[in-house]
Amino acid sequence: NIMKGCNMAIKLTNLKKGKKARVLEIDGGMNAKRKLQAMGIFPSVEVTIVHSIEKGPVVIKAGNTTIAIGRGMAEKVMVDVNG
Repeated sequence: NIMKGCNMAIKLTNLKKGKKARVLEIDGGMNAKRKLQAMGIFPSVEVTIVHSIEKGPVVIKAGNTTIAIGRGMAEKVMVDVNG
């Protein structure tokens, strides 16, 4: 886990169903960042886990939008559970 000030950064894939967190950073290249930003996922956005199992996509809610993100892409999203 990455410590940033008082933030506790974990991967989006480590959150359990129903948990909320704030996106801190996208730990990936420009393509990953652009794809996620096009879906409304970028630093400071609050997300809620709708569905996540060990394999397969992670379904999240960001604002009024529900989005399914591939597990590999979701691994690149670092979130703050205290945020």
